[in-house]
Amino acid sequence: MKNLHVLGLAILVFTGFFTACTGDDTGIPDGLTAEELEAYKEDAKANLAAYVETLDPNDYSEENWAAIEGIANRGKENIDTAVDKQGVDSALAAAKDEIGQTGLREKTEAEHLEILREKLHRRYFKDDGTPASHAVFQDQYIDGKWVYVTVESFDVEILLSFDGIPEYFLVTYKPFAIGHTPGIIIGNEYLLFVINRRDHSNNPFEENGIEKGNRFYMFPGLGGVTGLPQ
Repeated sequence: MKNLHVLGLAILVFTGFFTACTGDDTGIPDGLTAEELEAYKEDAKANLAAYVETLDPNDYSEENWAAIEGIANRGKENIDTAVDKQGVDSALAAAKDEIGQTGLREKTEAEHLEILREKLHRRYFKDDGTPASHAVFQDQYIDGKWVYVTVESFDVEILLSFDGIPEYFLVTYKPFAIGHTPGIIIGNEYLLFVINRRDHSNNPFEENGIEKGNRFYMFPGLGGVTGLPQ
């Protein structure tokens, strides 16, 4: 009989300890009531929908965009069937990760040029057409001070990779004293290489032993990159 009392006491202690760890007595993990869990699911589905809305269907093939919509729908279903907060979080993260791995459509050379011209214009000129701060370059160091030159206009051309995909671009400025700036295309990002502005008289592709044309290599030894406006 004494052993039964001890066993009963142990069960009570364990039950109290479990309840204290879960933080509630609703029977639902994570300390959420049934209503709170449903609200959490709705927030997660809204989060997933908002993520999909940030994507541009034009960046994907019809097949891949349909795949993204299917992933989003399955993600919402998985969120709905989750039994706790952790399950909701996992379903949301898995859907976003799968969407993120869906391949972008390769843009044409003309599409890249249109995007680059718009981004470069926003980098170098204000809305009223006057030069922005990025339009002013250091030109020469004369008599103990820098001489500056301002972009008046620019042109941009696309360079292709070995497999014929637009991968690099070259910006040529007017006045010519500013020279050129090379850049690289990575997915939806357009990055300008940071080069030594004091040695800008030659094409930077040629300066770095790169054939300017449809065959070329990565630029060695340049000082980093800077992104163009989104």
